[in-house]
Amino acid sequence: MKKIGIFMCSLALGMAFTSCDPEQGTQGGVDFDNLTEDGFYAVGEACPVKSVDAENAVLAQMSQGVNEVLMDQDKLSWEESKRDGMWEKYIYLEANKEFELILKEGSEATIYGANLEKQELATDGTALQGYKGSLIIGQKMQVAEAGLYHIVLDLNKDGKLDLTGGAQIIVAPVTWGVSGAMNGWDMTTAEPQIKSATEIVWTWTEQEISANGEFKFKDKNGWKIVLDDAGAVKAHTNLGTNLQNGGANIVVAEAGMYTVTLTYNLAKGEIANSYKYELTKTGELATKDYSACVLELVGDAVLDQEGAIKDPSSWNWGNVYSLGTPTANGDVYTWTASNVKLTAGGGFKVRTESAQAQGDIPAFDFGVDGNNATVEKDGLYNVTVTIDAANEAKTLEVTPVE
Repeated sequence: MKKIGIFMCSLALGMAFTSCDPEQGTQGGVDFDNLTEDGFYAVGEACPVKSVDAENAVLAQMSQGVNEVLMDQDKLSWEESKRDGMWEKYIYLEANKEFELILKEGSEATIYGANLEKQELATDGTALQGYKGSLIIGQKMQVAEAGLYHIVLDLNKDGKLDLTGGAQIIVAPVTWGVSGAMNGWDMTTAEPQIKSATEIVWTWTEQEISANGEFKFKDKNGWKIVLDDAGAVKAHTNLGTNLQNGGANIVVAEAGMYTVTLTYNLAKGEIANSYKYELTKTGELATKDYSACVLELVGDAVLDQEGAIKDPSSWNWGNVYSLGTPTANGDVYTWTASNVKLTAGGGFKVRTESAQAQGDIPAFDFGVDGNNATVEKDGLYNVTVTIDAANEAKTLEVTPVE
């Protein structure tokens, strides 16, 4: 049976592991026979997996963290935005019981914890009460309230974290909701049905979704959460296509009334492995009248030009170019604009004016296949938006001016 020594000593922030003196720490043995992969594992009496030598120990494996800053500011892909030394996991924690994070690196292992303090955690939306602290080797942790938590940690391998506030780990309570076509990108939460510490279900009934309507699962407090004081590292708090954290919008092909179900099952590795969702169509949509609905283009791909203004909405995203009201042919409505200046250096979407409802038309927006629309080169473009109210199908056509 393979045994791996564990060294435990206080870790000064930013200090290399080699600075620890094993002779001054506590040494012990841990059986890793049930683990084959390197990485962090969340275990303890507070966790579903009590120790790394448990038969289900593999379920405790955390996912390499995806830094939202690299996707948003540096425009890197999801895979390219994985940050060395950043790890995260969604896990149910019991109240007032200890847990720890064990890093397995080949034949060596290190136990991490923190002196967690309950405080306000920064997001891009509403601040929430959670736990935050500095990583300490050999420390254990606990939370005061039982529930599903999002653990995010960073070893600060590149030294870019602002550790003034002592932030190397956050443990944030999770409240899932749906946001998108069914509510104008507002927020609709659901009470969790906690079947066990490894299975939780959320259900949203009577959700009205148009054809090709888009949505995501999102934490009620925002789309992302901030780790360090300078905001160098942020973690996604939303699930998109394939339930990838920070993934593209989920696209629903057929219009209708739906029951949406999200299920959490504790799983190893990538966050998406722990989630699945189901859409059950329960009825048809009533036909809407879009004749007075004002739509607009919005985004950083919309250049300064006559008819364009800075986005005045809370989105604060580039410029807005109004498409006005549509022409109608039965239940088919069409908005057009000619010679619109667009740049290949950004993205854009179609949305209701100022991201607000238009009469009995809920606020909505859409791009292409769940992502922002883009153009291949700078220039003038003709834009056509079509909505077939009979099935709520929405299309965007952008063609270069010859």
